[in-house]
Amino acid sequence: MKQKCALCLLCFAFSAVLSLSACAGAADWTYDDLPGGYEIHRNSSNSITLCKPTEDAKATTEILIGSYVDMVAVHEQYIAAQQVNPAERADAGKSSNVLEKSYFLLDTDSEELVGPLDEFTFLETCKQLNITDFPLWINTTDLENN
Repeated sequence: MKQKCALCLLCFAFSAVLSLSACAGAADWTYDDLPGGYEIHRNSSNSITLCKPTEDAKATTEILIGSYVDMVAVHEQYIAAQQVNPAERADAGKSSNVLEKSYFLLDTDSEELVGPLDEFTFLETCKQLNITDFPLWINTTDLENN
């Protein structure tokens, strides 16, 4: 009887550990070191979004750019984001060089979001706003460790 109870306890402990490690939210994270209080949220392997926390009790964040925000860059008051289709991204593996990309530009002072834009229009918009020295683009998956 004691062996049976010990086996049951061992099975329960194993299943508890397994269920905790298999949770969808186990690897979720938030990167909140962006100007204007904006945040990058990883909600799943196919969902990384640019959000703004709200004061509304019904919702904790407002999603400004939906899945999948692949890359971001910050220039003073501007946040640039590159978005790709999550299904295409999964098919292409980790290389985003072959994916069709959409670009967004967020003015964190006025909270004006421009996009989706193709790369040419994005670069022209940056020129019009005198944003000529965007820093390097950062892969959003690299933000988890910052």
